[in-house]
Amino acid sequence: MRMLRAEGRMIDDKAELKRRVLNKYIERGWSLATIERVALRKGLTLPIIEPKPSDPQESYPDPAMYDPMTVTDWSLAMAIAWICWRTPAAVQRCWNAFRGEHLTWTYYNYSGWVLKPWGFMSLDRMSYYEATESPPIMSLTAGRQSLWEALTHDEMKATAVEATTGKVLQVAPFEWSKLEPTIHREDQATDCLSDRHTPTKEKYRDLTLLRRDVVSVWPEVFVPASAKRRTSRQNVIAAVAELINKNPTAPQGQADALAVKLGANRDSVRAAWKLAREKQGKPAKVGRPRKK
Repeated sequence: MRMLRAEGRMIDDKAELKRRVLNKYIERGWSLATIERVALRKGLTLPIIEPKPSDPQESYPDPAMYDPMTVTDWSLAMAIAWICWRTPAAVQRCWNAFRGEHLTWTYYNYSGWVLKPWGFMSLDRMSYYEATESPPIMSLTAGRQSLWEALTHDEMKATAVEATTGKVLQVAPFEWSKLEPTIHREDQATDCLSDRHTPTKEKYRDLTLLRRDVVSVWPEVFVPASAKRRTSRQNVIAAVAELINKNPTAPQGQADALAVKLGANRDSVRAAWKLAREKQGKPAKVGRPRKK
């Protein structure tokens, strides 16, 4: 087996791999109990971890002071958080101004416990929340694709800083088919945009979108309390009818989103939506709303 030299001693690749994997869990801020369970399940040797400092230096911002629904512009991460979860809490969690006010003890293998703010949110870091938080309406990949589609079809605009000139401008609709999100070379948490043919060369950074545009294209999903436990055909019909009765002008895009929320068959929800609209005396159109 090939050996690696580290800290003046020879170690095998497998042991080094185990150590690095475990340190990755530690650096994510997982609790000691969770790390111990993971170590036991994976057969990893748990390193000695000093107890978390007990002095009350950790601080948490008041969520009421950081309402993302009151700001004009959203970052790329905030917009995709809304598309995927459709809750202000999910957007708030991805808001860098909110994250910067969190001071928590974080363990690092090379320096022990360090008091530091939450890191800037990026699409790469959002994958952790997708795996650990409440199930989203759609995956991050699908959410990003949905946003790109809306921008390509000129249903909304995005403003960004051009990397080479520093000018603030609107990204043209025809460019989106060639743009891919990437990570800033210096700040490993900041999302940038690069041409897919030259992914290492940043083209735009500091992307922002208007909150009202994002919420308009992907409206909040209302799930009636009566439909949260069961998703039988009658419950689907009742849920759709309740939604339309509560909001007669409910956007058409809520049909598919409601199906995901209820865990119901999409065709069943579309059929119920059509039935409810016909009873209401309005034409039944199902699908994502298009910009007029």
